[in-house]
Amino acid sequence: MLWWILLGAAWVNWAWFVQAILRHRHAEACEAACPVLALRSEVRWLGIPSVAWGGLYYACLTGVSLLAVPFRQRLLQVLTTAGLLTSVWLVYLLRVRLRTHCRGCYIAHGLNLALWLTALGGW
Repeated sequence: MLWWILLGAAWVNWAWFVQAILRHRHAEACEAACPVLALRSEVRWLGIPSVAWGGLYYACLTGVSLLAVPFRQRLLQVLTTAGLLTSVWLVYLLRVRLRTHCRGCYIAHGLNLALWLTALGGW
C-alpha cells in the first residue's frame, strides 16, 4: 500500500512540474527558469530533458509494479536503485554545477529515495 501511495505522489509531482514548465511558471517550479534548465546540456541525456526521462522511469515502475512474476520485487529494487543513483547525480548537478534550487526536483528526488527504501523493504 505504501508503495502505491509513494508512486502516486511521484506521478502527481511529475505532472505538476511538467505543467509548470510548459506554462513557464518559473516562480512556482524553480528558483531558475525551468525552460532554461531543461535546455542545459548537463540535464539532458541523448538530447532528451531529464524530466522526460523521469516520466518514462515512473511509467516503467508502474508497469513493473503490475507484473505478476516471481522476480518483480528484485526488478523494482534494481530500477529504484538506478533511479536513486540518477537522483544523486541530478542533485549534484543542480546544487554544484548549476548553483540553483528547484522545489519540484527536490520533491522528486525525495520520492525516489522513499520508493527505493520501500522497494528494499518489500512493502
